[in-house]
Amino acid sequence: MGETTDRRYSAHSQILEHLEQKGVYELINFQLAPFHPYVNAANGDLAVYASPTTLVVNGQAAVVRLEGFLCPSDLDRTLGPWGPNNYRSSNGSNWTGRAGNGMFGQNSRTRFSDVLDGLGQTAMFSERATGTWNRDLFDFRADLYDLGGVWTEDDFRDACGALTPQTAQIYWQDIDGGQTWLEGNMNWTRYNHLLPPNRIGCKRGLTWDGSAMTASSRHPGGVNAVMGDAAVHFISDSIDADVWRAVGTIAGGDQGPKF
Repeated sequence: MGETTDRRYSAHSQILEHLEQKGVYELINFQLAPFHPYVNAANGDLAVYASPTTLVVNGQAAVVRLEGFLCPSDLDRTLGPWGPNNYRSSNGSNWTGRAGNGMFGQNSRTRFSDVLDGLGQTAMFSERATGTWNRDLFDFRADLYDLGGVWTEDDFRDACGALTPQTAQIYWQDIDGGQTWLEGNMNWTRYNHLLPPNRIGCKRGLTWDGSAMTASSRHPGGVNAVMGDAAVHFISDSIDADVWRAVGTIAGGDQGPKF
């Protein structure tokens, strides 16, 4: 059951009023978990899929498809009832989904004054292709491959970074990426800078304590990113990995690139 302690709301849900979506915002009961009484968007529950607005407390809001959260270049193959999402908030440059070093984490708050590396040099949002909902259809910009086991962050990053479209196919993959804009789940509304854009994404088993949730898109050659000063830049796939990680941190002591 989605308890009150599971109130993992997305950054997207917090800015609705600023996107002229006050009506949607007012439909959300932030005192309960996003999909109360269910967890994880009631994945696979056919009853909820048939009647999402009555069985889920925030169902009336969650089913709303918000075009501002969708990239026109992506392929929309999501099969769930919820409004999908392409644009992700930055969790930082490390592999943890709970204690990231970026502008947005899980159940956390960051002020602009906390961004010591410079707002113009720190990523706030980027994008990621939505899932295929088909495990027989390998899509390496949308899938998230499960590298279960005991890893250090460096070893995990190297193992994930070494995957190819051929070697990745031996692993179980998550296929529901970006299925909702409402919840702050790492696979739906957040990403990180552990690996450069458009690399294959990975997670460590069933936990979000370890993931390479890469930014990805259907744009040729890279992804769009919004910095803390609201400037939008197109980031090349070939960006240096260390530079990309530096862009993800808020207080790494680095200067970051000069875009």
